[in-house]
Amino acid sequence: MSDQYFYRNTNGQESGPYDVEECRRMVSVGLIEMNGMVRAADSESWQLVGSVFQNAAAGPPPPPPQAPGPAPTSVSPPGGQTAKASCTRTAYILLALLPGIFVGIYGIHNLIAGYTQKGIIQLVLSAVFWLTVWFCVGGLVYIGLLIWVIVECFQVTVDANNVPMAP
Repeated sequence: MSDQYFYRNTNGQESGPYDVEECRRMVSVGLIEMNGMVRAADSESWQLVGSVFQNAAAGPPPPPPQAPGPAPTSVSPPGGQTAKASCTRTAYILLALLPGIFVGIYGIHNLIAGYTQKGIIQLVLSAVFWLTVWFCVGGLVYIGLLIWVIVECFQVTVDANNVPMAP
């Protein structure tokens, strides 16, 4: 095997010369295509990269297996939960219903639970409500928002990251 190689990719562009280790490294990280061609610096015949560096694409060999040790001592919490919800279900419901007329329709409960898009939509609709309240259209927007908030209080049980809310 020669010490230096020239590489020609599938588009016909040539580069090099590269030493054997550099070629193997470039094959393993995908900089040299396996269906490209290489030729030794002291030769005029081109060969497929895959036939010259067939084991390089597999990357470095895997580390040797470790001897079995003691079992891990950490125990996951009951129910397999490892992440904590961004807010509790009680806080979500209280933020939605107790302030009711004034805060619930603004989507604060959704913003705190991580539902940013829903919270922003409710915030924008609340602004529409205040801008159109004088034309009797605002009342319809308010009723729609209030129904939306009440339905969410019964349906939403997880935060935006799919973590169940604590009671």
